[in-house]
Amino acid sequence: METSFDAFLDGRFTLEQPSKGPRASIDALLLAAIVPCKGEAGERVLDAGCGCAPIALCLATRFAHLQVTGIECQSDIVALARRNVAHNKLEARVLIIEADLIKPLGELPQKGLEPQSYAHVVANPPFYRTDRSRSCASEDKSAAHRLQGGELAQWIRFLTAMAAPKGSLNLIHRPDSLPELLTLLKGRFGALKIVPVYSDPQRPAIRILIQGIKGSRAPMSLLPGLVLGCQKGRYGIDVEAILREGKALVL
Repeated sequence: METSFDAFLDGRFTLEQPSKGPRASIDALLLAAIVPCKGEAGERVLDAGCGCAPIALCLATRFAHLQVTGIECQSDIVALARRNVAHNKLEARVLIIEADLIKPLGELPQKGLEPQSYAHVVANPPFYRTDRSRSCASEDKSAAHRLQGGELAQWIRFLTAMAAPKGSLNLIHRPDSLPELLTLLKGRFGALKIVPVYSDPQRPAIRILIQGIKGSRAPMSLLPGLVLGCQKGRYGIDVEAILREGKALVL
């Protein structure tokens, strides 16, 4: 496939990614920004559906002691992700595993994925539903943005199984998915914090950021929205700090 090389966090890491089809965007950096990493030695993050690894690389670049595992099912994208890890000299702390998170959980330890062992789980699940059948071996790169019926439940099941007790869940999705997500997360993750993301304060939200704690019974909080404020190619000051400096978005 044709690829391009793109710099993120003002050049602190570089990403090789497909020139056409789904590409790393502001979504990845916003999601990475909400992960409540402490920067402690041995702290572990799982990036589910990691693609070519923008979130994994962003987190590993920001936190020098963080161990990040990415899981991706498309072989050609896995190869890209591994090249990106090597190019950014992060092989010691970032591992990319080729596996399908929709498969039975019993197969995961064979892949090097140990349930209930990650302090933080992160995911940017597919946004758009489809009735078309597919497999992870499909050459159709739009698979990264397509969701079959019932798959979102399987993503949440996987994330629940992999998160350590009291581990954090971190998601980004479309606002119209919120009712389904709240149903799926009930009894699994509590203390949910939800942040609507707006491109313009006068328009409906375009994304939602969700964070929760495994096993918590604390109530949900709907937090003030994040306005991207993009004008003439520039974002608002707070968003620019996330995109360029790797500043955390503390919920």
